[in-house]
Amino acid sequence: MKSGSLDRNVTVLKMVVDDSGPFNPVKSWLPWLKVRARIEYNSEDEKFAAGELYEERIVTFETRWFAGADAQDRLYCEGQYYDILGVRELERRRGLEFKARWRLGNPDASV
Repeated sequence: MKSGSLDRNVTVLKMVVDDSGPFNPVKSWLPWLKVRARIEYNSEDEKFAAGELYEERIVTFETRWFAGADAQDRLYCEGQYYDILGVRELERRRGLEFKARWRLGNPDASV
């Protein structure tokens, strides 16, 4: 992987649950790690769900290898939030590949 191809700034977000309050636990997404990545758009689809039209994009992010990321995290890149579908190691710790989904109905970092 050439460093020149890692042309995007990506932030990995981890979910944090605060259950110290008197009511239901509060979930929020906090920045965990900032990395450089390459992005590849795999598909752009329009689908119907519950009678509503929404847009969905499946993208692949490639980064240098680091430990601790999994499919329960989210990615933030250029003002958009992506739900991670899967993480795959590229060769022996050479890098990571994230398959992620962006949806029009998921415009912010809310749970």
